[in-house]
Amino acid sequence: MSSQAIFSKIELIKHPDSSASRAGVPIAPSLISSRPVMLRSAPAASTSLNTGHPAGLTMALPAGSLSGLINLPHVGERTYQFAVPGGMQLHSAQALALPDSSSGAVVQLKSQVQVGATGSQSVTVSYSIPPGGQLRIRVRVYAKAIPTPSTGDNQEDEVEVLHLSDFESIDRMSSLMASRKRVVVLVDHPDVFKLAGTGFFGDVTWEVSMGPTGPRIKINPTWEWPVIIGIIAAAFVAALLIAFLTRMVTDAIANCYKINVSSVTLGQVTVAGVTLTLTLPTMSFDLEPAQCA
Repeated sequence: MSSQAIFSKIELIKHPDSSASRAGVPIAPSLISSRPVMLRSAPAASTSLNTGHPAGLTMALPAGSLSGLINLPHVGERTYQFAVPGGMQLHSAQALALPDSSSGAVVQLKSQVQVGATGSQSVTVSYSIPPGGQLRIRVRVYAKAIPTPSTGDNQEDEVEVLHLSDFESIDRMSSLMASRKRVVVLVDHPDVFKLAGTGFFGDVTWEVSMGPTGPRIKINPTWEWPVIIGIIAAAFVAALLIAFLTRMVTDAIANCYKINVSSVTLGQVTVAGVTLTLTLPTMSFDLEPAQCA
C-alpha cells in the first residue's frame, strides 16, 4: 500500500532587505524605536589628547542610522492548508530548500503531520534566511489509501523502496523514518565500490547508538561514526553519499532503527521480502524499525 503526494507547494521567500547595494541589513521595523539612541563611550584609562569633553561622551543618533550596522537573519513560519482526498489518510510530509536558495537558508517542519488523519489538515514550517538572501521552499504531503476489510491493515509489513537519486530522496527517507516505516534504500551510484572498499559495507547489520563522543556503529568491533565517515571521505566518496549515510545514521538513532546493509549486487534480488531487478551494481540499505533501548 504505497503512499502518493496529495499536496505540493513551492514558494519563494526573500529577506525583507535583499538589496545587494547596501553594506548591511537594517534592523526589522518592529525592533526600531523612533526615539534617538544614546551611545556612551567608556572612560579611557589614559589619553594623550585633551578634547575638552567629559571622559564619558554622549551622542544622540537617529535610530535609522543603525541600518547597515547589524546583519540579522529573517526568521518566520508558513502554514499551508490542504485536504486529504476521500478514501485516503495522511502518511507523512516533507519541507525542502530548493537549489536556488541562498547558502545558510534553512527550512524544516515545525511538527510532523498526524499519521492517519483525514479531511482538512494543515502543515507548518519554520525558516531562517540570511541577510540579503532568499529561500525557495517546497512543501509536499503524502497520503495512502485507508485499509479496507478486504485488504486489511498491513502497515507493519509495509516496505517502501526508495532509490537514492538526489538530496530530495534523503529528505524523503527521513520523513519515512520519522513515521517509523520500514524503508529499503537502493544506491547505484558509481562510488558504491569505494564504499565497499572501506570494509564497513557488506552483508552486515549496523546497530547504532549515541556514545559520549557522538554516534557509534556496532559492526565488529564497535566504531565511532566520526572515524567511519572520515575513512569514507578520505576515499573521495561523492557528497551525496556522505550526506545520505550521515542522515541515515542520525535518523536511525533518533527513531530507533537498525540498518541491514547488503553488499553490491546485480540482477534479481530479494530485499525485505520485496523482489527487485537491479540493472546497475547496487548496494541496498534495509532500514528496519527496532525496539528503543
